Amino acid sequence: SFTAGVKTVGTYMFYGCTAITGTVDLADITAVRGHAFEGAIGISALHIRANAFGAPGESAFKGCVGLTTLTIPLTVNAVGSAPTKPAFENCTSITSISFVGTGAGSPYTDGVNGTNLKTPWYFSRANVISVSFGPGITEIGSNTFRDCTGIAGDVDVSSVRTIGTYAFSGCDRMTGITGNSVTTMGAHAFERSSAIVEVVMPALVSVPEYAFFECASLTNATLTACTSVGAHAFERSGINNVNNEGTGYS
Repeated sequence: SFTAGVKTVGTYMFYGCTAITGTVDLADITAVRGHAFEGAIGISALHIRANAFGAPGESAFKGCVGLTTLTIPLTVNAVGSAPTKPAFENCTSITSISFVGTGAGSPYTDGVNGTNLKTPWYFSRANVISVSFGPGITEIGSNTFRDCTGIAGDVDVSSVRTIGTYAFSGCDRMTGITGNSVTTMGAHAFERSSAIVEVVMPALVSVPEYAFFECASLTNATLTACTSVGAHAFERSGINNVNNEGTGYS
């Protein structure tokens, strides 16, 4: 455990410490340097709570293969400060993620060969992963969960107002999305999320292009405030005749 006065975990501080087991709560810590917990295979739960937490250092939690539960502010760039040496590389056992904190989530870019997409939930994408979003989160950044095939079931993002471009693209185990406060969405946000059956976004004003492209299982969309639908938005989905401008789709 860490007392309230501790703000930084230094480089290599707990490198290879296999005796650290169970839950690690970083409490008020705002910085974890490179390789700090690399190889600490006994850690099963990690709680990062400080909204001011910066991007973790290179390979900070690399190889923490026992990690199953993660709490982290969505504002944190979870890839880390060195995209070619992702902070959570080879953390392959995560099954539960709780996103906490306040404000807009960090955006992600494709990078070179997808290096900037290598988040902890990406490395665990072979698992079935449950995700939850705290009430202070207002935006899910671009590419945040792109091709994270482990995210499963119905996902509730009701506190969120904006969903970025490609945010959930390729999440093909998601079965539904509820975003009662979502007013803005980026293009391609859910494309190829082929298991989604229902979308509930009553405040969404405009459905952008390719938003639900190839969502083959999608049959029901509640879009009460919608006044326009972009090109190819519902192409190859289970919904027909919603690919042109209209009003009050439901």
